[in-house]
Amino acid sequence: MKISYNKQSERGSILLEFLGYGLLLQIFALTLFVQIANLQTYQLAAESIARHGIRSFVISGTDPEVTANQILDDFGIDSKSKISMECKPDCFNPGSKLVLRVTLNSASAESEWIK
Repeated sequence: MKISYNKQSERGSILLEFLGYGLLLQIFALTLFVQIANLQTYQLAAESIARHGIRSFVISGTDPEVTANQILDDFGIDSKSKISMECKPDCFNPGSKLVLRVTLNSASAESEWIK
């Protein structure tokens, strides 16, 4: 029994396969990597704002918004953060609980301090 093999059936265009599979998949992977890196940057910035914002408020009385703007400049982020501070029963007496919540795009962080 003789097996027939047709060489013409496996011929293709390497350029078309490279553009179709290689380039398109690489663009998708690069876009995904950039999105994950941006999300990580926003999360790190939000956590830094929460931690340092409450510390600067307690230690030196600096407004958390000022600290947030400085940290955003350090990270090179142009968007604004949403900051909310809650004090129970107040912000200045011993035994008070301070909570600073930060939202930056899709990232959020929270920091607590008990005086």
